[in-house]
Amino acid sequence: MVSYNFLSNKPDENLLVIEAFDEKGQPFAVPYIYVSNSEGEPFQHPFKKEGDKYLCPLLDEPIFINVLWEVKGFGKLILTADNEGKGYVKNSSHEQTVINLNYELAKSHFMRVYKAYETRLKENFTFSPELKNLIKESHSLLDKAKAASDKVLCALYSDKALNSSLWAGEKLALETAKQNIEKYRKANVTLRIVNRNGTPLEGVTIIAKQLDHDIMFACNTRGFEIRDLLTNFDIYLEKFKELFNSGMVNFFWPTFEPEEGKYGWETRDAAVNWLKSNGLKVWGHLLIWLHEWNVPDWAKQKSYNELKTLLRNLCYEPVYRYKDTINLWNVFNEPEWGNVLQLSVDQQIELLEIGLKATKEANPNAIRMINLVMVWGEYVAWGRTAEGPAKRKLLTPYQFLKVVEERGIQYEAIGLQLYMGSGGTGSGFTVRDMFTIAELLNKYARFGKPIHITELGVPSKFEDVGNKVVTGAGYWHRPWDEEIQADWIEQFYTIAFGNPYVKSISWFDLADYPKVFIPWGGLLNKDMTPKQSYYRLKELFKSWTTSVEGITDSQGEYSFRGFKGPYKITIKKDGNVIAILGFNVKNDVVKTIII
Repeated sequence: MVSYNFLSNKPDENLLVIEAFDEKGQPFAVPYIYVSNSEGEPFQHPFKKEGDKYLCPLLDEPIFINVLWEVKGFGKLILTADNEGKGYVKNSSHEQTVINLNYELAKSHFMRVYKAYETRLKENFTFSPELKNLIKESHSLLDKAKAASDKVLCALYSDKALNSSLWAGEKLALETAKQNIEKYRKANVTLRIVNRNGTPLEGVTIIAKQLDHDIMFACNTRGFEIRDLLTNFDIYLEKFKELFNSGMVNFFWPTFEPEEGKYGWETRDAAVNWLKSNGLKVWGHLLIWLHEWNVPDWAKQKSYNELKTLLRNLCYEPVYRYKDTINLWNVFNEPEWGNVLQLSVDQQIELLEIGLKATKEANPNAIRMINLVMVWGEYVAWGRTAEGPAKRKLLTPYQFLKVVEERGIQYEAIGLQLYMGSGGTGSGFTVRDMFTIAELLNKYARFGKPIHITELGVPSKFEDVGNKVVTGAGYWHRPWDEEIQADWIEQFYTIAFGNPYVKSISWFDLADYPKVFIPWGGLLNKDMTPKQSYYRLKELFKSWTTSVEGITDSQGEYSFRGFKGPYKITIKKDGNVIAILGFNVKNDVVKTIII
């Protein structure tokens, strides 16, 4: 947990006193805590630990309290106490405000779920009786908590209410997503078959088979970079193309430009050519990334003006080389968090603009993306970047995009990294529930730009690997195992696919090979045998693929509702194929086919 110095302890200071109780009713101090503002954006704020309590100053503006919290029967995750959206503020009497954290977490989460539920009902969504019962149950338990005769009994009822509310929130997110999938990911198609005289052909057989999706389901091609470490590279390739329709190709600066002006094209060309030859789409990852891992030693010695030229070329060269293959590019990766050169916000934005301009010059069709990490912005509460303590106030990812928007800078897409269950307590990759994840996607959708889930991973085992910590970063529903990883993937992909702003989802590591980023985070084991998650994802993609057959009516028409994407249309008459054509379904359409 990050430690803060308490700024003052004046007798007349407005303080928030945070009390918490475990499942046995014993007071305890949460292992991780930080503050955010009324928009959910974290900021640095002092805490003082006194026994099992936390104290922090109250402000004129509302503050929200975020903690790592274990909910028996649901998981260990980051939750927020926000006083039902009102936050906690100074009071005029200068008295301490004492809160029962169990109760505050429960009522805060319930109110967020209930408000979302009410909003969806007004938007004509329909929900299951199970969801309604969970909401009712949580509300009833909260009433009992509020009426409880003592703090411990209040906490015990609150814990039960929170459990019901968390399950309700996830059901709400999933049921909303499934209805959105039907609404946004499908289209009505009417095929009208006529002869050359325009006469409708009745009784003609139509076979419509979807060939691909209109969204990229991608995976990182890291296997090409560590090919020498893999003894079963052929199986890696086979499993890759069997599951995904796209691949991301990396341009890590130290390996892409190990010496100034000398680019390493070999592994990138190999990955791009293999993806193309197998009919997979490609997107480009990491043009500008100023993390300590990604700035070569030789570049760290350059002046800022020299850096501008280097990064301009670093963007232009690969985008131009692959302009006929790759349109989507991660132009600036992890602003603020990765900042080994200790650049100001203005300098980072200047480099962003240089990268955006160079990318567009190299490929006028380029879709230029800003890719964000730790998307809830916890590093701002720590006052740290990847390289250590920050020397200035930091911006959260959302705040950085707001500054970009305010300055009128043009770019086409937002990238979000969503790793969970790794890095230890307070890593930025701590577990969240699916309702909170769905609300985060909605929040970033306010910018009105396409969203790409660029990096994604959760473990399949609740076990640390060396200094890579899994056990301290929470868990979802129960400690991580293969089945839980598969369940998480199924729910996450459904929620993301159900958000109409999401245009791609990229899993980071296909297998548990050497240098896997999230321990146990592959869909394949080290020996390339599939885990449950591989098969689950394969079945999920299949369920989002349309294949139909029918007969034209007296108007020569056959209609169906199918997932958007390219189709192969086969037309038969009297059992014989009379036409085969390709057809891309983007929106509702009536298409006339002349035979």
